[in-house]
Parts: sequence; C-alpha cells; structure tokens
Amino acid sequence: GEPSNPEAIARSQYSVETAVANGLTLEQIGQTLVCNWDTAQAQDAINVRSLDHTITYWNKSSENLYGWTAEEVLGRNISRLIYDDPSAFERAMAHVLAEGEWTGEICQRTKSGVAVMVEGHWTLVNDSDGQPKSVLAINADSAERKRLEAQVLRSQRMESIGTLAGGIAH
Repeated sequence: GEPSNPEAIARSQYSVETAVANGLTLEQIGQTLVCNWDTAQAQDAINVRSLDHTITYWNKSSENLYGWTAEEVLGRNISRLIYDDPSAFERAMAHVLAEGEWTGEICQRTKSGVAVMVEGHWTLVNDSDGQPKSVLAINADSAERKRLEAQVLRSQRMESIGTLAGGIAH
C-alpha cells in the first residue's frame, strides 16, 4: 500500500494531497515539509492557514511571490492581507469546506500592492479526529506560467520557420 508515515511519504514521490488523503495531521505534514522536503526550493507558494484564516505556515516561495517574510505574516489573517475584495476568497473557501478542495485562478495582492493572478490548489486538512482543522494552499503565479508557455510556443514557431526556410532553400 501507500506509505502512512511522514518520513515514508517524504522519501516517496507522493504529493502533499496524498499525505492529507492518508490522514496525516497538519503537524506531521508541516514537520515533513520542514525536515524532509526542500520547500525553500519549491517553485510554488505554500501556506497553511487555520479555519479562521490565521496563517500558520509560509514558505520561502510565498515570501518571493508576495513580498512578506514568514515572520511578518504568521498569525495574521490571510483574507485581510492579500485580498482587496474578499468575495472570491470566501467563495473558494466555501468550496474547500464543502468539497475538501478547490482549484482555480484567483487574484491576490503583494506587499507592494501589485495585483497577482495565481493558480491555486487548496486542500482541507483534518485533525486526528477527522474534523476540519486548516487549509493547505499551493499557489503558482499564473503570469509566470503563461510567460513560460508563450516562450516555448515562440521557440517552437521559430523552429518551424527555420525548418520551412531550410526546405525552401534546398
């Protein structure tokens, strides 16, 4: 079967969602992230917040994306920190609470006030009794992803043009 302890999951290729699905507690997941996974190198902004939206975990990529250090945000309310209009956040949270997860694009704000569109995957984390306890959020900058996709498409087009020009020249 699948590994059931944090160390085994960290050694494997299982995702955080697998860890949640296997019933690991927030503390076990957090310990695994800190001890076994190099979250400082993670490209995605990873944060954990309690059901009252208090930030309890904020990785280095969150610092890079949003501009706040972990020390500045821990204990603060995420909905007041990075959302100008909390209605989209509230709809996404309602979906997480009803369905156990939410995936989609949502507009957030950086420390400097710049709007950033992120592609988010939020998962409800239960405590050891199976009761909802917190939300694990993994957010990626949509603009950066789209920029990289456009760069690949440009490269492919240039390659095609080169192949076509080579064919015409011969």
